Amino acid sequence: MLYYSVRMLESIEGHQGSVSSWVHKVRTRLGLSQYEMANLLDIHWVTVSRWENAHSEPKMSHLRKLALVYLMQALDPGKLLKEGAPTPVEVFSHAVAYDIPGIGPAVGGYVVTGLRLGYRVFYVCPRDEDWDGILSWLGVAPEVLECDAFKFLPAEEVFFRKGRFDITHMSWLLRDLAERSSEIGYPRIRWISDMRPLLAWGVARSALVSLEYITDSVFHSQKRSHGLSIYPVPGEDLLFDACLLCRHPWILSPEGPIRNPYYNDPVLCRARGYLGGEAHGDIGSHSDATIDQEVRR
Repeated sequence: MLYYSVRMLESIEGHQGSVSSWVHKVRTRLGLSQYEMANLLDIHWVTVSRWENAHSEPKMSHLRKLALVYLMQALDPGKLLKEGAPTPVEVFSHAVAYDIPGIGPAVGGYVVTGLRLGYRVFYVCPRDEDWDGILSWLGVAPEVLECDAFKFLPAEEVFFRKGRFDITHMSWLLRDLAERSSEIGYPRIRWISDMRPLLAWGVARSALVSLEYITDSVFHSQKRSHGLSIYPVPGEDLLFDACLLCRHPWILSPEGPIRNPYYNDPVLCRARGYLGGEAHGDIGSHSDATIDQEVRR
Protein backbone atom coordinates (compact mmCIF):
# COMPACT_ATOMS: atom_id res chain seq x y z
CA MET A 1 0.00 0.00 0.00
CA LEU A 2 1.32 3.42 -0.98
CA TYR A 3 2.03 5.87 1.82
CA TYR A 4 2.95 9.52 1.46
CA SER A 5 5.31 11.08 3.94
CA VAL A 6 4.58 14.47 5.45
CA ARG A 7 7.62 15.97 3.76
CA MET A 8 6.68 14.62 0.37
CA LEU A 9 3.16 16.04 0.62
CA GLU A 10 4.50 19.41 1.70
CA SER A 11 6.87 19.42 -1.26
CA ILE A 12 4.14 18.47 -3.73
CA GLU A 13 1.67 21.04 -2.45
CA GLY A 14 4.12 23.87 -2.04
CA HIS A 15 3.23 25.07 1.44
CA GLN A 16 4.41 24.32 4.97
CA GLY A 17 1.18 23.17 6.63
CA SER A 18 1.55 19.61 7.91
CA VAL A 19 -0.77 16.74 7.07
CA SER A 20 -1.55 16.34 10.78
CA SER A 21 -2.64 19.98 10.98
CA TRP A 22 -4.78 19.63 7.85
CA VAL A 23 -6.54 16.53 9.19
CA HIS A 24 -7.27 18.30 12.48
CA LYS A 25 -8.63 21.40 10.74
CA VAL A 26 -10.85 19.37 8.43
CA ARG A 27 -12.23 17.32 11.31
CA THR A 28 -13.06 20.37 13.40
CA ARG A 29 -14.59 22.23 10.45
CA LEU A 30 -16.76 19.21 9.73
CA GLY A 31 -17.83 19.23 13.37
CA LEU A 32 -16.71 15.65 13.95
CA SER A 33 -15.17 14.02 16.98
CA GLN A 34 -12.18 11.74 16.46
CA TYR A 35 -14.50 8.79 17.01
CA GLU A 36 -16.97 10.04 14.38
CA MET A 37 -14.21 10.63 11.85
CA ALA A 38 -12.88 7.14 12.53
CA ASN A 39 -16.31 5.68 11.76
CA LEU A 40 -16.46 7.72 8.57
CA LEU A 41 -13.12 6.33 7.40
CA ASP A 42 -13.69 2.83 8.82
CA ILE A 43 -10.66 2.99 11.10
CA HIS A 44 -10.01 3.08 14.86
CA TRP A 45 -10.30 6.44 16.59
CA VAL A 46 -6.80 6.03 18.00
CA THR A 47 -5.52 6.14 14.42
CA VAL A 48 -7.10 9.58 13.97
CA SER A 49 -5.45 10.73 17.19
CA ARG A 50 -2.08 9.47 15.97
CA TRP A 51 -2.52 11.32 12.67
CA GLU A 52 -3.34 14.60 14.37
CA ASN A 53 -0.36 14.27 16.69
CA ALA A 54 1.95 13.42 13.77
CA HIS A 55 2.73 9.98 15.20
CA SER A 56 1.69 8.26 11.98
CA GLU A 57 0.72 9.21 8.44
CA PRO A 58 -2.62 8.67 6.68
CA LYS A 59 -2.88 6.58 3.55
CA MET A 60 -3.67 8.55 0.43
CA SER A 61 -7.00 6.71 0.16
CA HIS A 62 -8.01 8.11 3.55
CA LEU A 63 -6.87 11.62 2.64
CA ARG A 64 -8.83 11.51 -0.60
CA LYS A 65 -12.00 10.35 1.13
CA LEU A 66 -11.65 13.03 3.78
CA ALA A 67 -11.00 15.67 1.12
CA LEU A 68 -14.10 14.61 -0.81
CA VAL A 69 -16.33 14.85 2.27
CA TYR A 70 -14.88 18.27 3.06
CA LEU A 71 -15.43 19.62 -0.46
CA MET A 72 -18.98 18.30 -0.55
CA GLN A 73 -19.81 20.14 2.66
CA ALA A 74 -17.99 23.33 1.68
CA LEU A 75 -19.81 23.47 -1.65
CA ASP A 76 -23.28 22.68 -0.33
CA PRO A 77 -25.16 25.91 -1.19
CA GLY A 78 -27.51 25.59 1.77
CA LYS A 79 -24.67 25.24 4.28
CA LEU A 80 -22.38 27.67 2.48
CA LEU A 81 -24.87 30.54 2.64
CA LYS A 82 -25.57 29.85 6.31
CA GLU A 83 -21.93 29.99 7.40
CA GLY A 84 -21.97 33.76 7.57
CA ALA A 85 -24.63 36.36 8.18
CA PRO A 86 -25.33 38.83 5.35
CA THR A 87 -23.24 41.96 5.80
CA PRO A 88 -24.91 45.37 5.39
CA VAL A 89 -22.28 46.70 2.98
CA GLU A 90 -22.98 48.31 -0.37
CA VAL A 91 -19.46 48.21 -1.79
CA PHE A 92 -17.41 45.01 -2.12
CA SER A 93 -14.71 44.15 -4.60
CA HIS A 94 -15.48 40.77 -6.15
CA ALA A 95 -18.35 38.37 -5.54
CA VAL A 96 -19.89 35.18 -6.90
CA ALA A 97 -23.65 34.68 -7.16
CA TYR A 98 -24.98 31.15 -7.54
CA ASP A 99 -28.11 30.53 -9.58
CA ILE A 100 -30.39 29.70 -6.66
CA PRO A 101 -33.99 30.81 -6.01
CA GLY A 102 -34.16 34.50 -5.18
CA ILE A 103 -30.73 35.42 -6.53
CA GLY A 104 -32.12 37.48 -9.44
CA PRO A 105 -33.49 40.30 -7.25
CA ALA A 106 -30.28 40.23 -5.20
CA VAL A 107 -28.24 40.84 -8.37
CA GLY A 108 -30.79 43.50 -9.31
CA GLY A 109 -30.18 45.16 -5.96
CA TYR A 110 -26.47 45.18 -6.75
CA VAL A 111 -27.28 46.99 -10.01
CA VAL A 112 -29.61 49.56 -8.44
CA THR A 113 -27.27 50.25 -5.53
CA GLY A 114 -24.41 50.78 -7.94
CA LEU A 115 -26.40 53.32 -9.94
CA ARG A 116 -27.42 55.12 -6.76
CA LEU A 117 -23.79 55.32 -5.61
CA GLY A 118 -22.67 56.82 -8.91
CA TYR A 119 -21.20 53.75 -10.57
CA ARG A 120 -21.46 52.99 -14.25
CA VAL A 121 -22.87 49.46 -14.40
CA PHE A 122 -22.15 46.93 -17.16
CA TYR A 123 -24.08 43.68 -17.51
CA VAL A 124 -22.41 41.05 -19.70
CA CYS A 125 -24.67 38.49 -21.40
CA PRO A 126 -25.05 36.83 -24.83
CA ARG A 127 -25.76 39.18 -27.72
CA ASP A 128 -29.16 37.67 -28.50
CA GLU A 129 -30.36 37.57 -24.88
CA ASP A 130 -33.75 39.14 -24.13
CA TRP A 131 -32.90 42.33 -22.23
CA ASP A 132 -36.44 42.76 -20.96
CA GLY A 133 -36.34 39.19 -19.67
CA ILE A 134 -33.08 39.86 -17.82
CA LEU A 135 -34.45 43.04 -16.25
CA SER A 136 -37.56 41.14 -15.18
CA TRP A 137 -35.37 38.45 -13.56
CA LEU A 138 -33.40 41.18 -11.81
CA GLY A 139 -36.52 43.02 -10.72
CA VAL A 140 -35.17 46.22 -12.29
CA ALA A 141 -37.46 48.68 -14.08
CA PRO A 142 -37.11 48.80 -17.91
CA GLU A 143 -36.48 52.55 -17.67
CA VAL A 144 -32.91 51.73 -16.66
CA LEU A 145 -32.19 51.19 -20.37
CA GLU A 146 -32.66 54.93 -20.88
CA CYS A 147 -29.91 55.62 -18.36
CA ASP A 148 -26.40 56.17 -19.73
CA ALA A 149 -25.01 54.70 -16.51
CA PHE A 150 -26.30 51.21 -17.35
CA LYS A 151 -25.15 49.22 -20.37
CA PHE A 152 -25.58 45.68 -21.64
CA LEU A 153 -22.41 44.24 -23.19
CA PRO A 154 -22.36 41.19 -25.50
CA ALA A 155 -20.36 38.32 -24.04
CA GLU A 156 -19.17 37.43 -27.55
CA GLU A 157 -17.27 40.74 -27.71
CA VAL A 158 -16.14 40.84 -24.09
CA PHE A 159 -14.64 37.37 -23.71
CA PHE A 160 -13.79 36.43 -27.28
CA ARG A 161 -11.43 37.81 -29.88
CA LYS A 162 -11.71 36.50 -33.43
CA GLY A 163 -13.98 33.74 -32.18
CA ARG A 164 -11.60 32.48 -29.50
CA PHE A 165 -11.82 32.88 -25.74
CA ASP A 166 -9.22 35.47 -24.77
CA ILE A 167 -8.58 36.44 -21.15
CA THR A 168 -6.09 39.16 -22.06
CA HIS A 169 -8.65 40.79 -24.34
CA MET A 170 -11.22 40.78 -21.53
CA SER A 171 -8.84 42.28 -18.96
CA TRP A 172 -7.79 45.10 -21.29
CA LEU A 173 -11.42 45.79 -22.16
CA LEU A 174 -12.25 46.02 -18.46
CA ARG A 175 -9.49 48.56 -17.90
CA ASP A 176 -10.49 50.52 -21.00
CA LEU A 177 -14.13 50.73 -19.89
CA ALA A 178 -13.05 51.96 -16.47
CA GLU A 179 -10.89 54.69 -18.02
CA ARG A 180 -13.51 55.80 -20.55
CA SER A 181 -16.22 55.83 -17.91
CA SER A 182 -14.04 58.01 -15.70
CA GLU A 183 -13.59 60.48 -18.56
CA ILE A 184 -17.36 61.01 -18.83
CA GLY A 185 -18.00 61.42 -15.12
CA TYR A 186 -18.21 57.88 -13.72
CA PRO A 187 -15.17 57.35 -11.47
CA ARG A 188 -16.15 53.75 -10.66
CA ILE A 189 -17.74 50.84 -12.52
CA ARG A 190 -19.59 47.68 -11.60
CA TRP A 191 -19.09 44.68 -13.84
CA ILE A 192 -21.70 41.90 -13.77
CA SER A 193 -20.96 38.80 -15.86
CA ASP A 194 -23.36 35.93 -16.46
CA MET A 195 -20.89 33.05 -16.81
CA ARG A 196 -23.49 30.34 -17.39
CA PRO A 197 -23.54 30.77 -21.20
CA LEU A 198 -19.74 30.43 -21.35
CA LEU A 199 -19.99 27.01 -19.74
CA ALA A 200 -22.74 26.08 -22.20
CA TRP A 201 -20.53 27.23 -25.09
CA GLY A 202 -17.80 24.83 -24.01
CA VAL A 203 -15.23 27.26 -22.63
CA ALA A 204 -12.65 25.27 -20.66
CA ARG A 205 -13.34 25.39 -16.93
CA SER A 206 -9.64 25.88 -16.26
CA ALA A 207 -9.84 28.99 -18.45
CA LEU A 208 -12.70 30.37 -16.36
CA VAL A 209 -10.70 29.79 -13.19
CA SER A 210 -7.81 31.73 -14.71
CA LEU A 211 -10.22 34.49 -15.71
CA GLU A 212 -11.57 34.78 -12.16
CA TYR A 213 -8.04 34.84 -10.77
CA ILE A 214 -7.13 37.74 -13.05
CA THR A 215 -10.33 39.71 -12.48
CA ASP A 216 -9.96 39.29 -8.72
CA SER A 217 -6.48 40.81 -9.00
CA VAL A 218 -7.81 43.65 -11.16
CA PHE A 219 -10.67 44.44 -8.79
CA HIS A 220 -8.28 44.52 -5.84
CA SER A 221 -5.66 46.67 -7.56
CA GLN A 222 -8.13 49.04 -9.22
CA LYS A 223 -10.35 50.39 -6.47
CA ARG A 224 -12.61 51.96 -9.10
CA SER A 225 -13.70 48.59 -10.53
CA HIS A 226 -15.86 46.00 -8.78
CA GLY A 227 -17.38 42.82 -10.14
CA LEU A 228 -19.92 40.05 -9.75
CA SER A 229 -19.97 36.70 -11.56
CA ILE A 230 -23.08 34.52 -11.89
CA TYR A 231 -22.48 30.75 -11.95
CA PRO A 232 -24.59 27.58 -11.77
CA VAL A 233 -25.14 25.96 -8.39
CA PRO A 234 -22.05 23.93 -7.33
CA GLY A 235 -22.17 20.17 -7.66
CA GLU A 236 -21.38 19.12 -11.22
CA ASP A 237 -17.59 19.45 -10.92
CA LEU A 238 -16.32 19.71 -7.34
CA LEU A 239 -12.73 20.60 -8.26
CA PHE A 240 -13.85 23.42 -10.54
CA ASP A 241 -16.45 24.63 -8.05
CA ALA A 242 -13.92 24.63 -5.22
CA CYS A 243 -11.43 26.63 -7.25
CA LEU A 244 -14.08 29.21 -8.16
CA LEU A 245 -15.09 29.51 -4.53
CA CYS A 246 -11.48 30.22 -3.54
CA ARG A 247 -11.31 33.09 -6.05
CA HIS A 248 -14.14 35.26 -4.68
CA PRO A 249 -13.85 37.16 -1.38
CA TRP A 250 -17.63 37.64 -1.29
CA ILE A 251 -20.71 35.51 -1.99
CA LEU A 252 -23.97 37.21 -2.91
CA SER A 253 -26.94 35.50 -1.29
CA PRO A 254 -30.63 36.37 -1.73
CA GLU A 255 -30.38 38.19 1.62
CA GLY A 256 -27.24 40.15 0.77
CA PRO A 257 -23.44 39.82 0.55
CA ILE A 258 -21.60 37.31 2.75
CA ARG A 259 -17.88 37.21 3.41
CA ASN A 260 -16.55 34.03 1.82
CA PRO A 261 -14.96 31.85 4.53
CA TYR A 262 -13.14 29.84 1.84
CA TYR A 263 -11.49 32.74 0.01
CA ASN A 264 -7.88 31.67 -0.69
CA ASP A 265 -8.39 28.96 1.93
CA PRO A 266 -5.32 26.66 2.12
CA VAL A 267 -7.36 23.84 3.67
CA LEU A 268 -9.76 23.80 0.72
CA CYS A 269 -6.89 24.12 -1.75
CA ARG A 270 -5.08 21.16 -0.20
CA ALA A 271 -8.28 19.11 -0.40
CA ARG A 272 -8.38 19.84 -4.13
CA GLY A 273 -4.79 18.68 -4.38
CA TYR A 274 -5.58 15.32 -2.79
CA LEU A 275 -8.39 14.81 -5.29
CA GLY A 276 -6.19 15.49 -8.29
CA GLY A 277 -6.57 19.24 -8.75
CA GLU A 278 -3.84 21.83 -8.47
CA ALA A 279 -2.96 22.18 -4.80
CA HIS A 280 -3.47 25.92 -4.83
CA GLY A 281 -5.92 26.17 -7.68
CA ASP A 282 -3.34 28.01 -9.80
CA ILE A 283 -4.32 26.78 -13.21
CA GLY A 284 -2.32 28.18 -16.07
CA SER A 285 -3.77 30.69 -18.50
CA HIS A 286 -5.93 29.23 -21.24
CA SER A 287 -6.78 31.74 -23.94
CA ASP A 288 -7.41 29.39 -26.84
CA ALA A 289 -10.75 27.81 -25.97
CA THR A 290 -13.01 27.96 -29.00
CA ILE A 291 -16.53 29.27 -29.03
CA ASP A 292 -19.26 27.20 -30.64
CA GLN A 293 -19.75 27.87 -34.34
CA GLU A 294 -23.26 29.27 -33.95
CA VAL A 295 -22.08 32.09 -31.69
CA ARG A 296 -18.95 33.02 -33.60
CA ARG A 297 -18.70 36.67 -34.50
